[in-house]
Amino acid sequence: MSNTTYKTSFEMSEEDFQDLERLAASKGLTKGDVLRQAFAHFKFFQEMQRKGGTILIEDKNRNLNKVIFP
Repeated sequence: MSNTTYKTSFEMSEEDFQDLERLAASKGLTKGDVLRQAFAHFKFFQEMQRKGGTILIEDKNRNLNKVIFP
């Protein structure tokens, strides 16, 4: 795996940008860190679904909810 990094830009809504800023601040991360973590999670979920796996989230009442990615 290469250590080469790339700079990119993209558009997002003001609401999404504010959410990104709040999430980063609440976790003590940079916005880039939050986006990199989100991308890594998305890749993992996509790979699990590609292999036939199911992604489940358990809520506080121990109910399981299936997560579906398009």
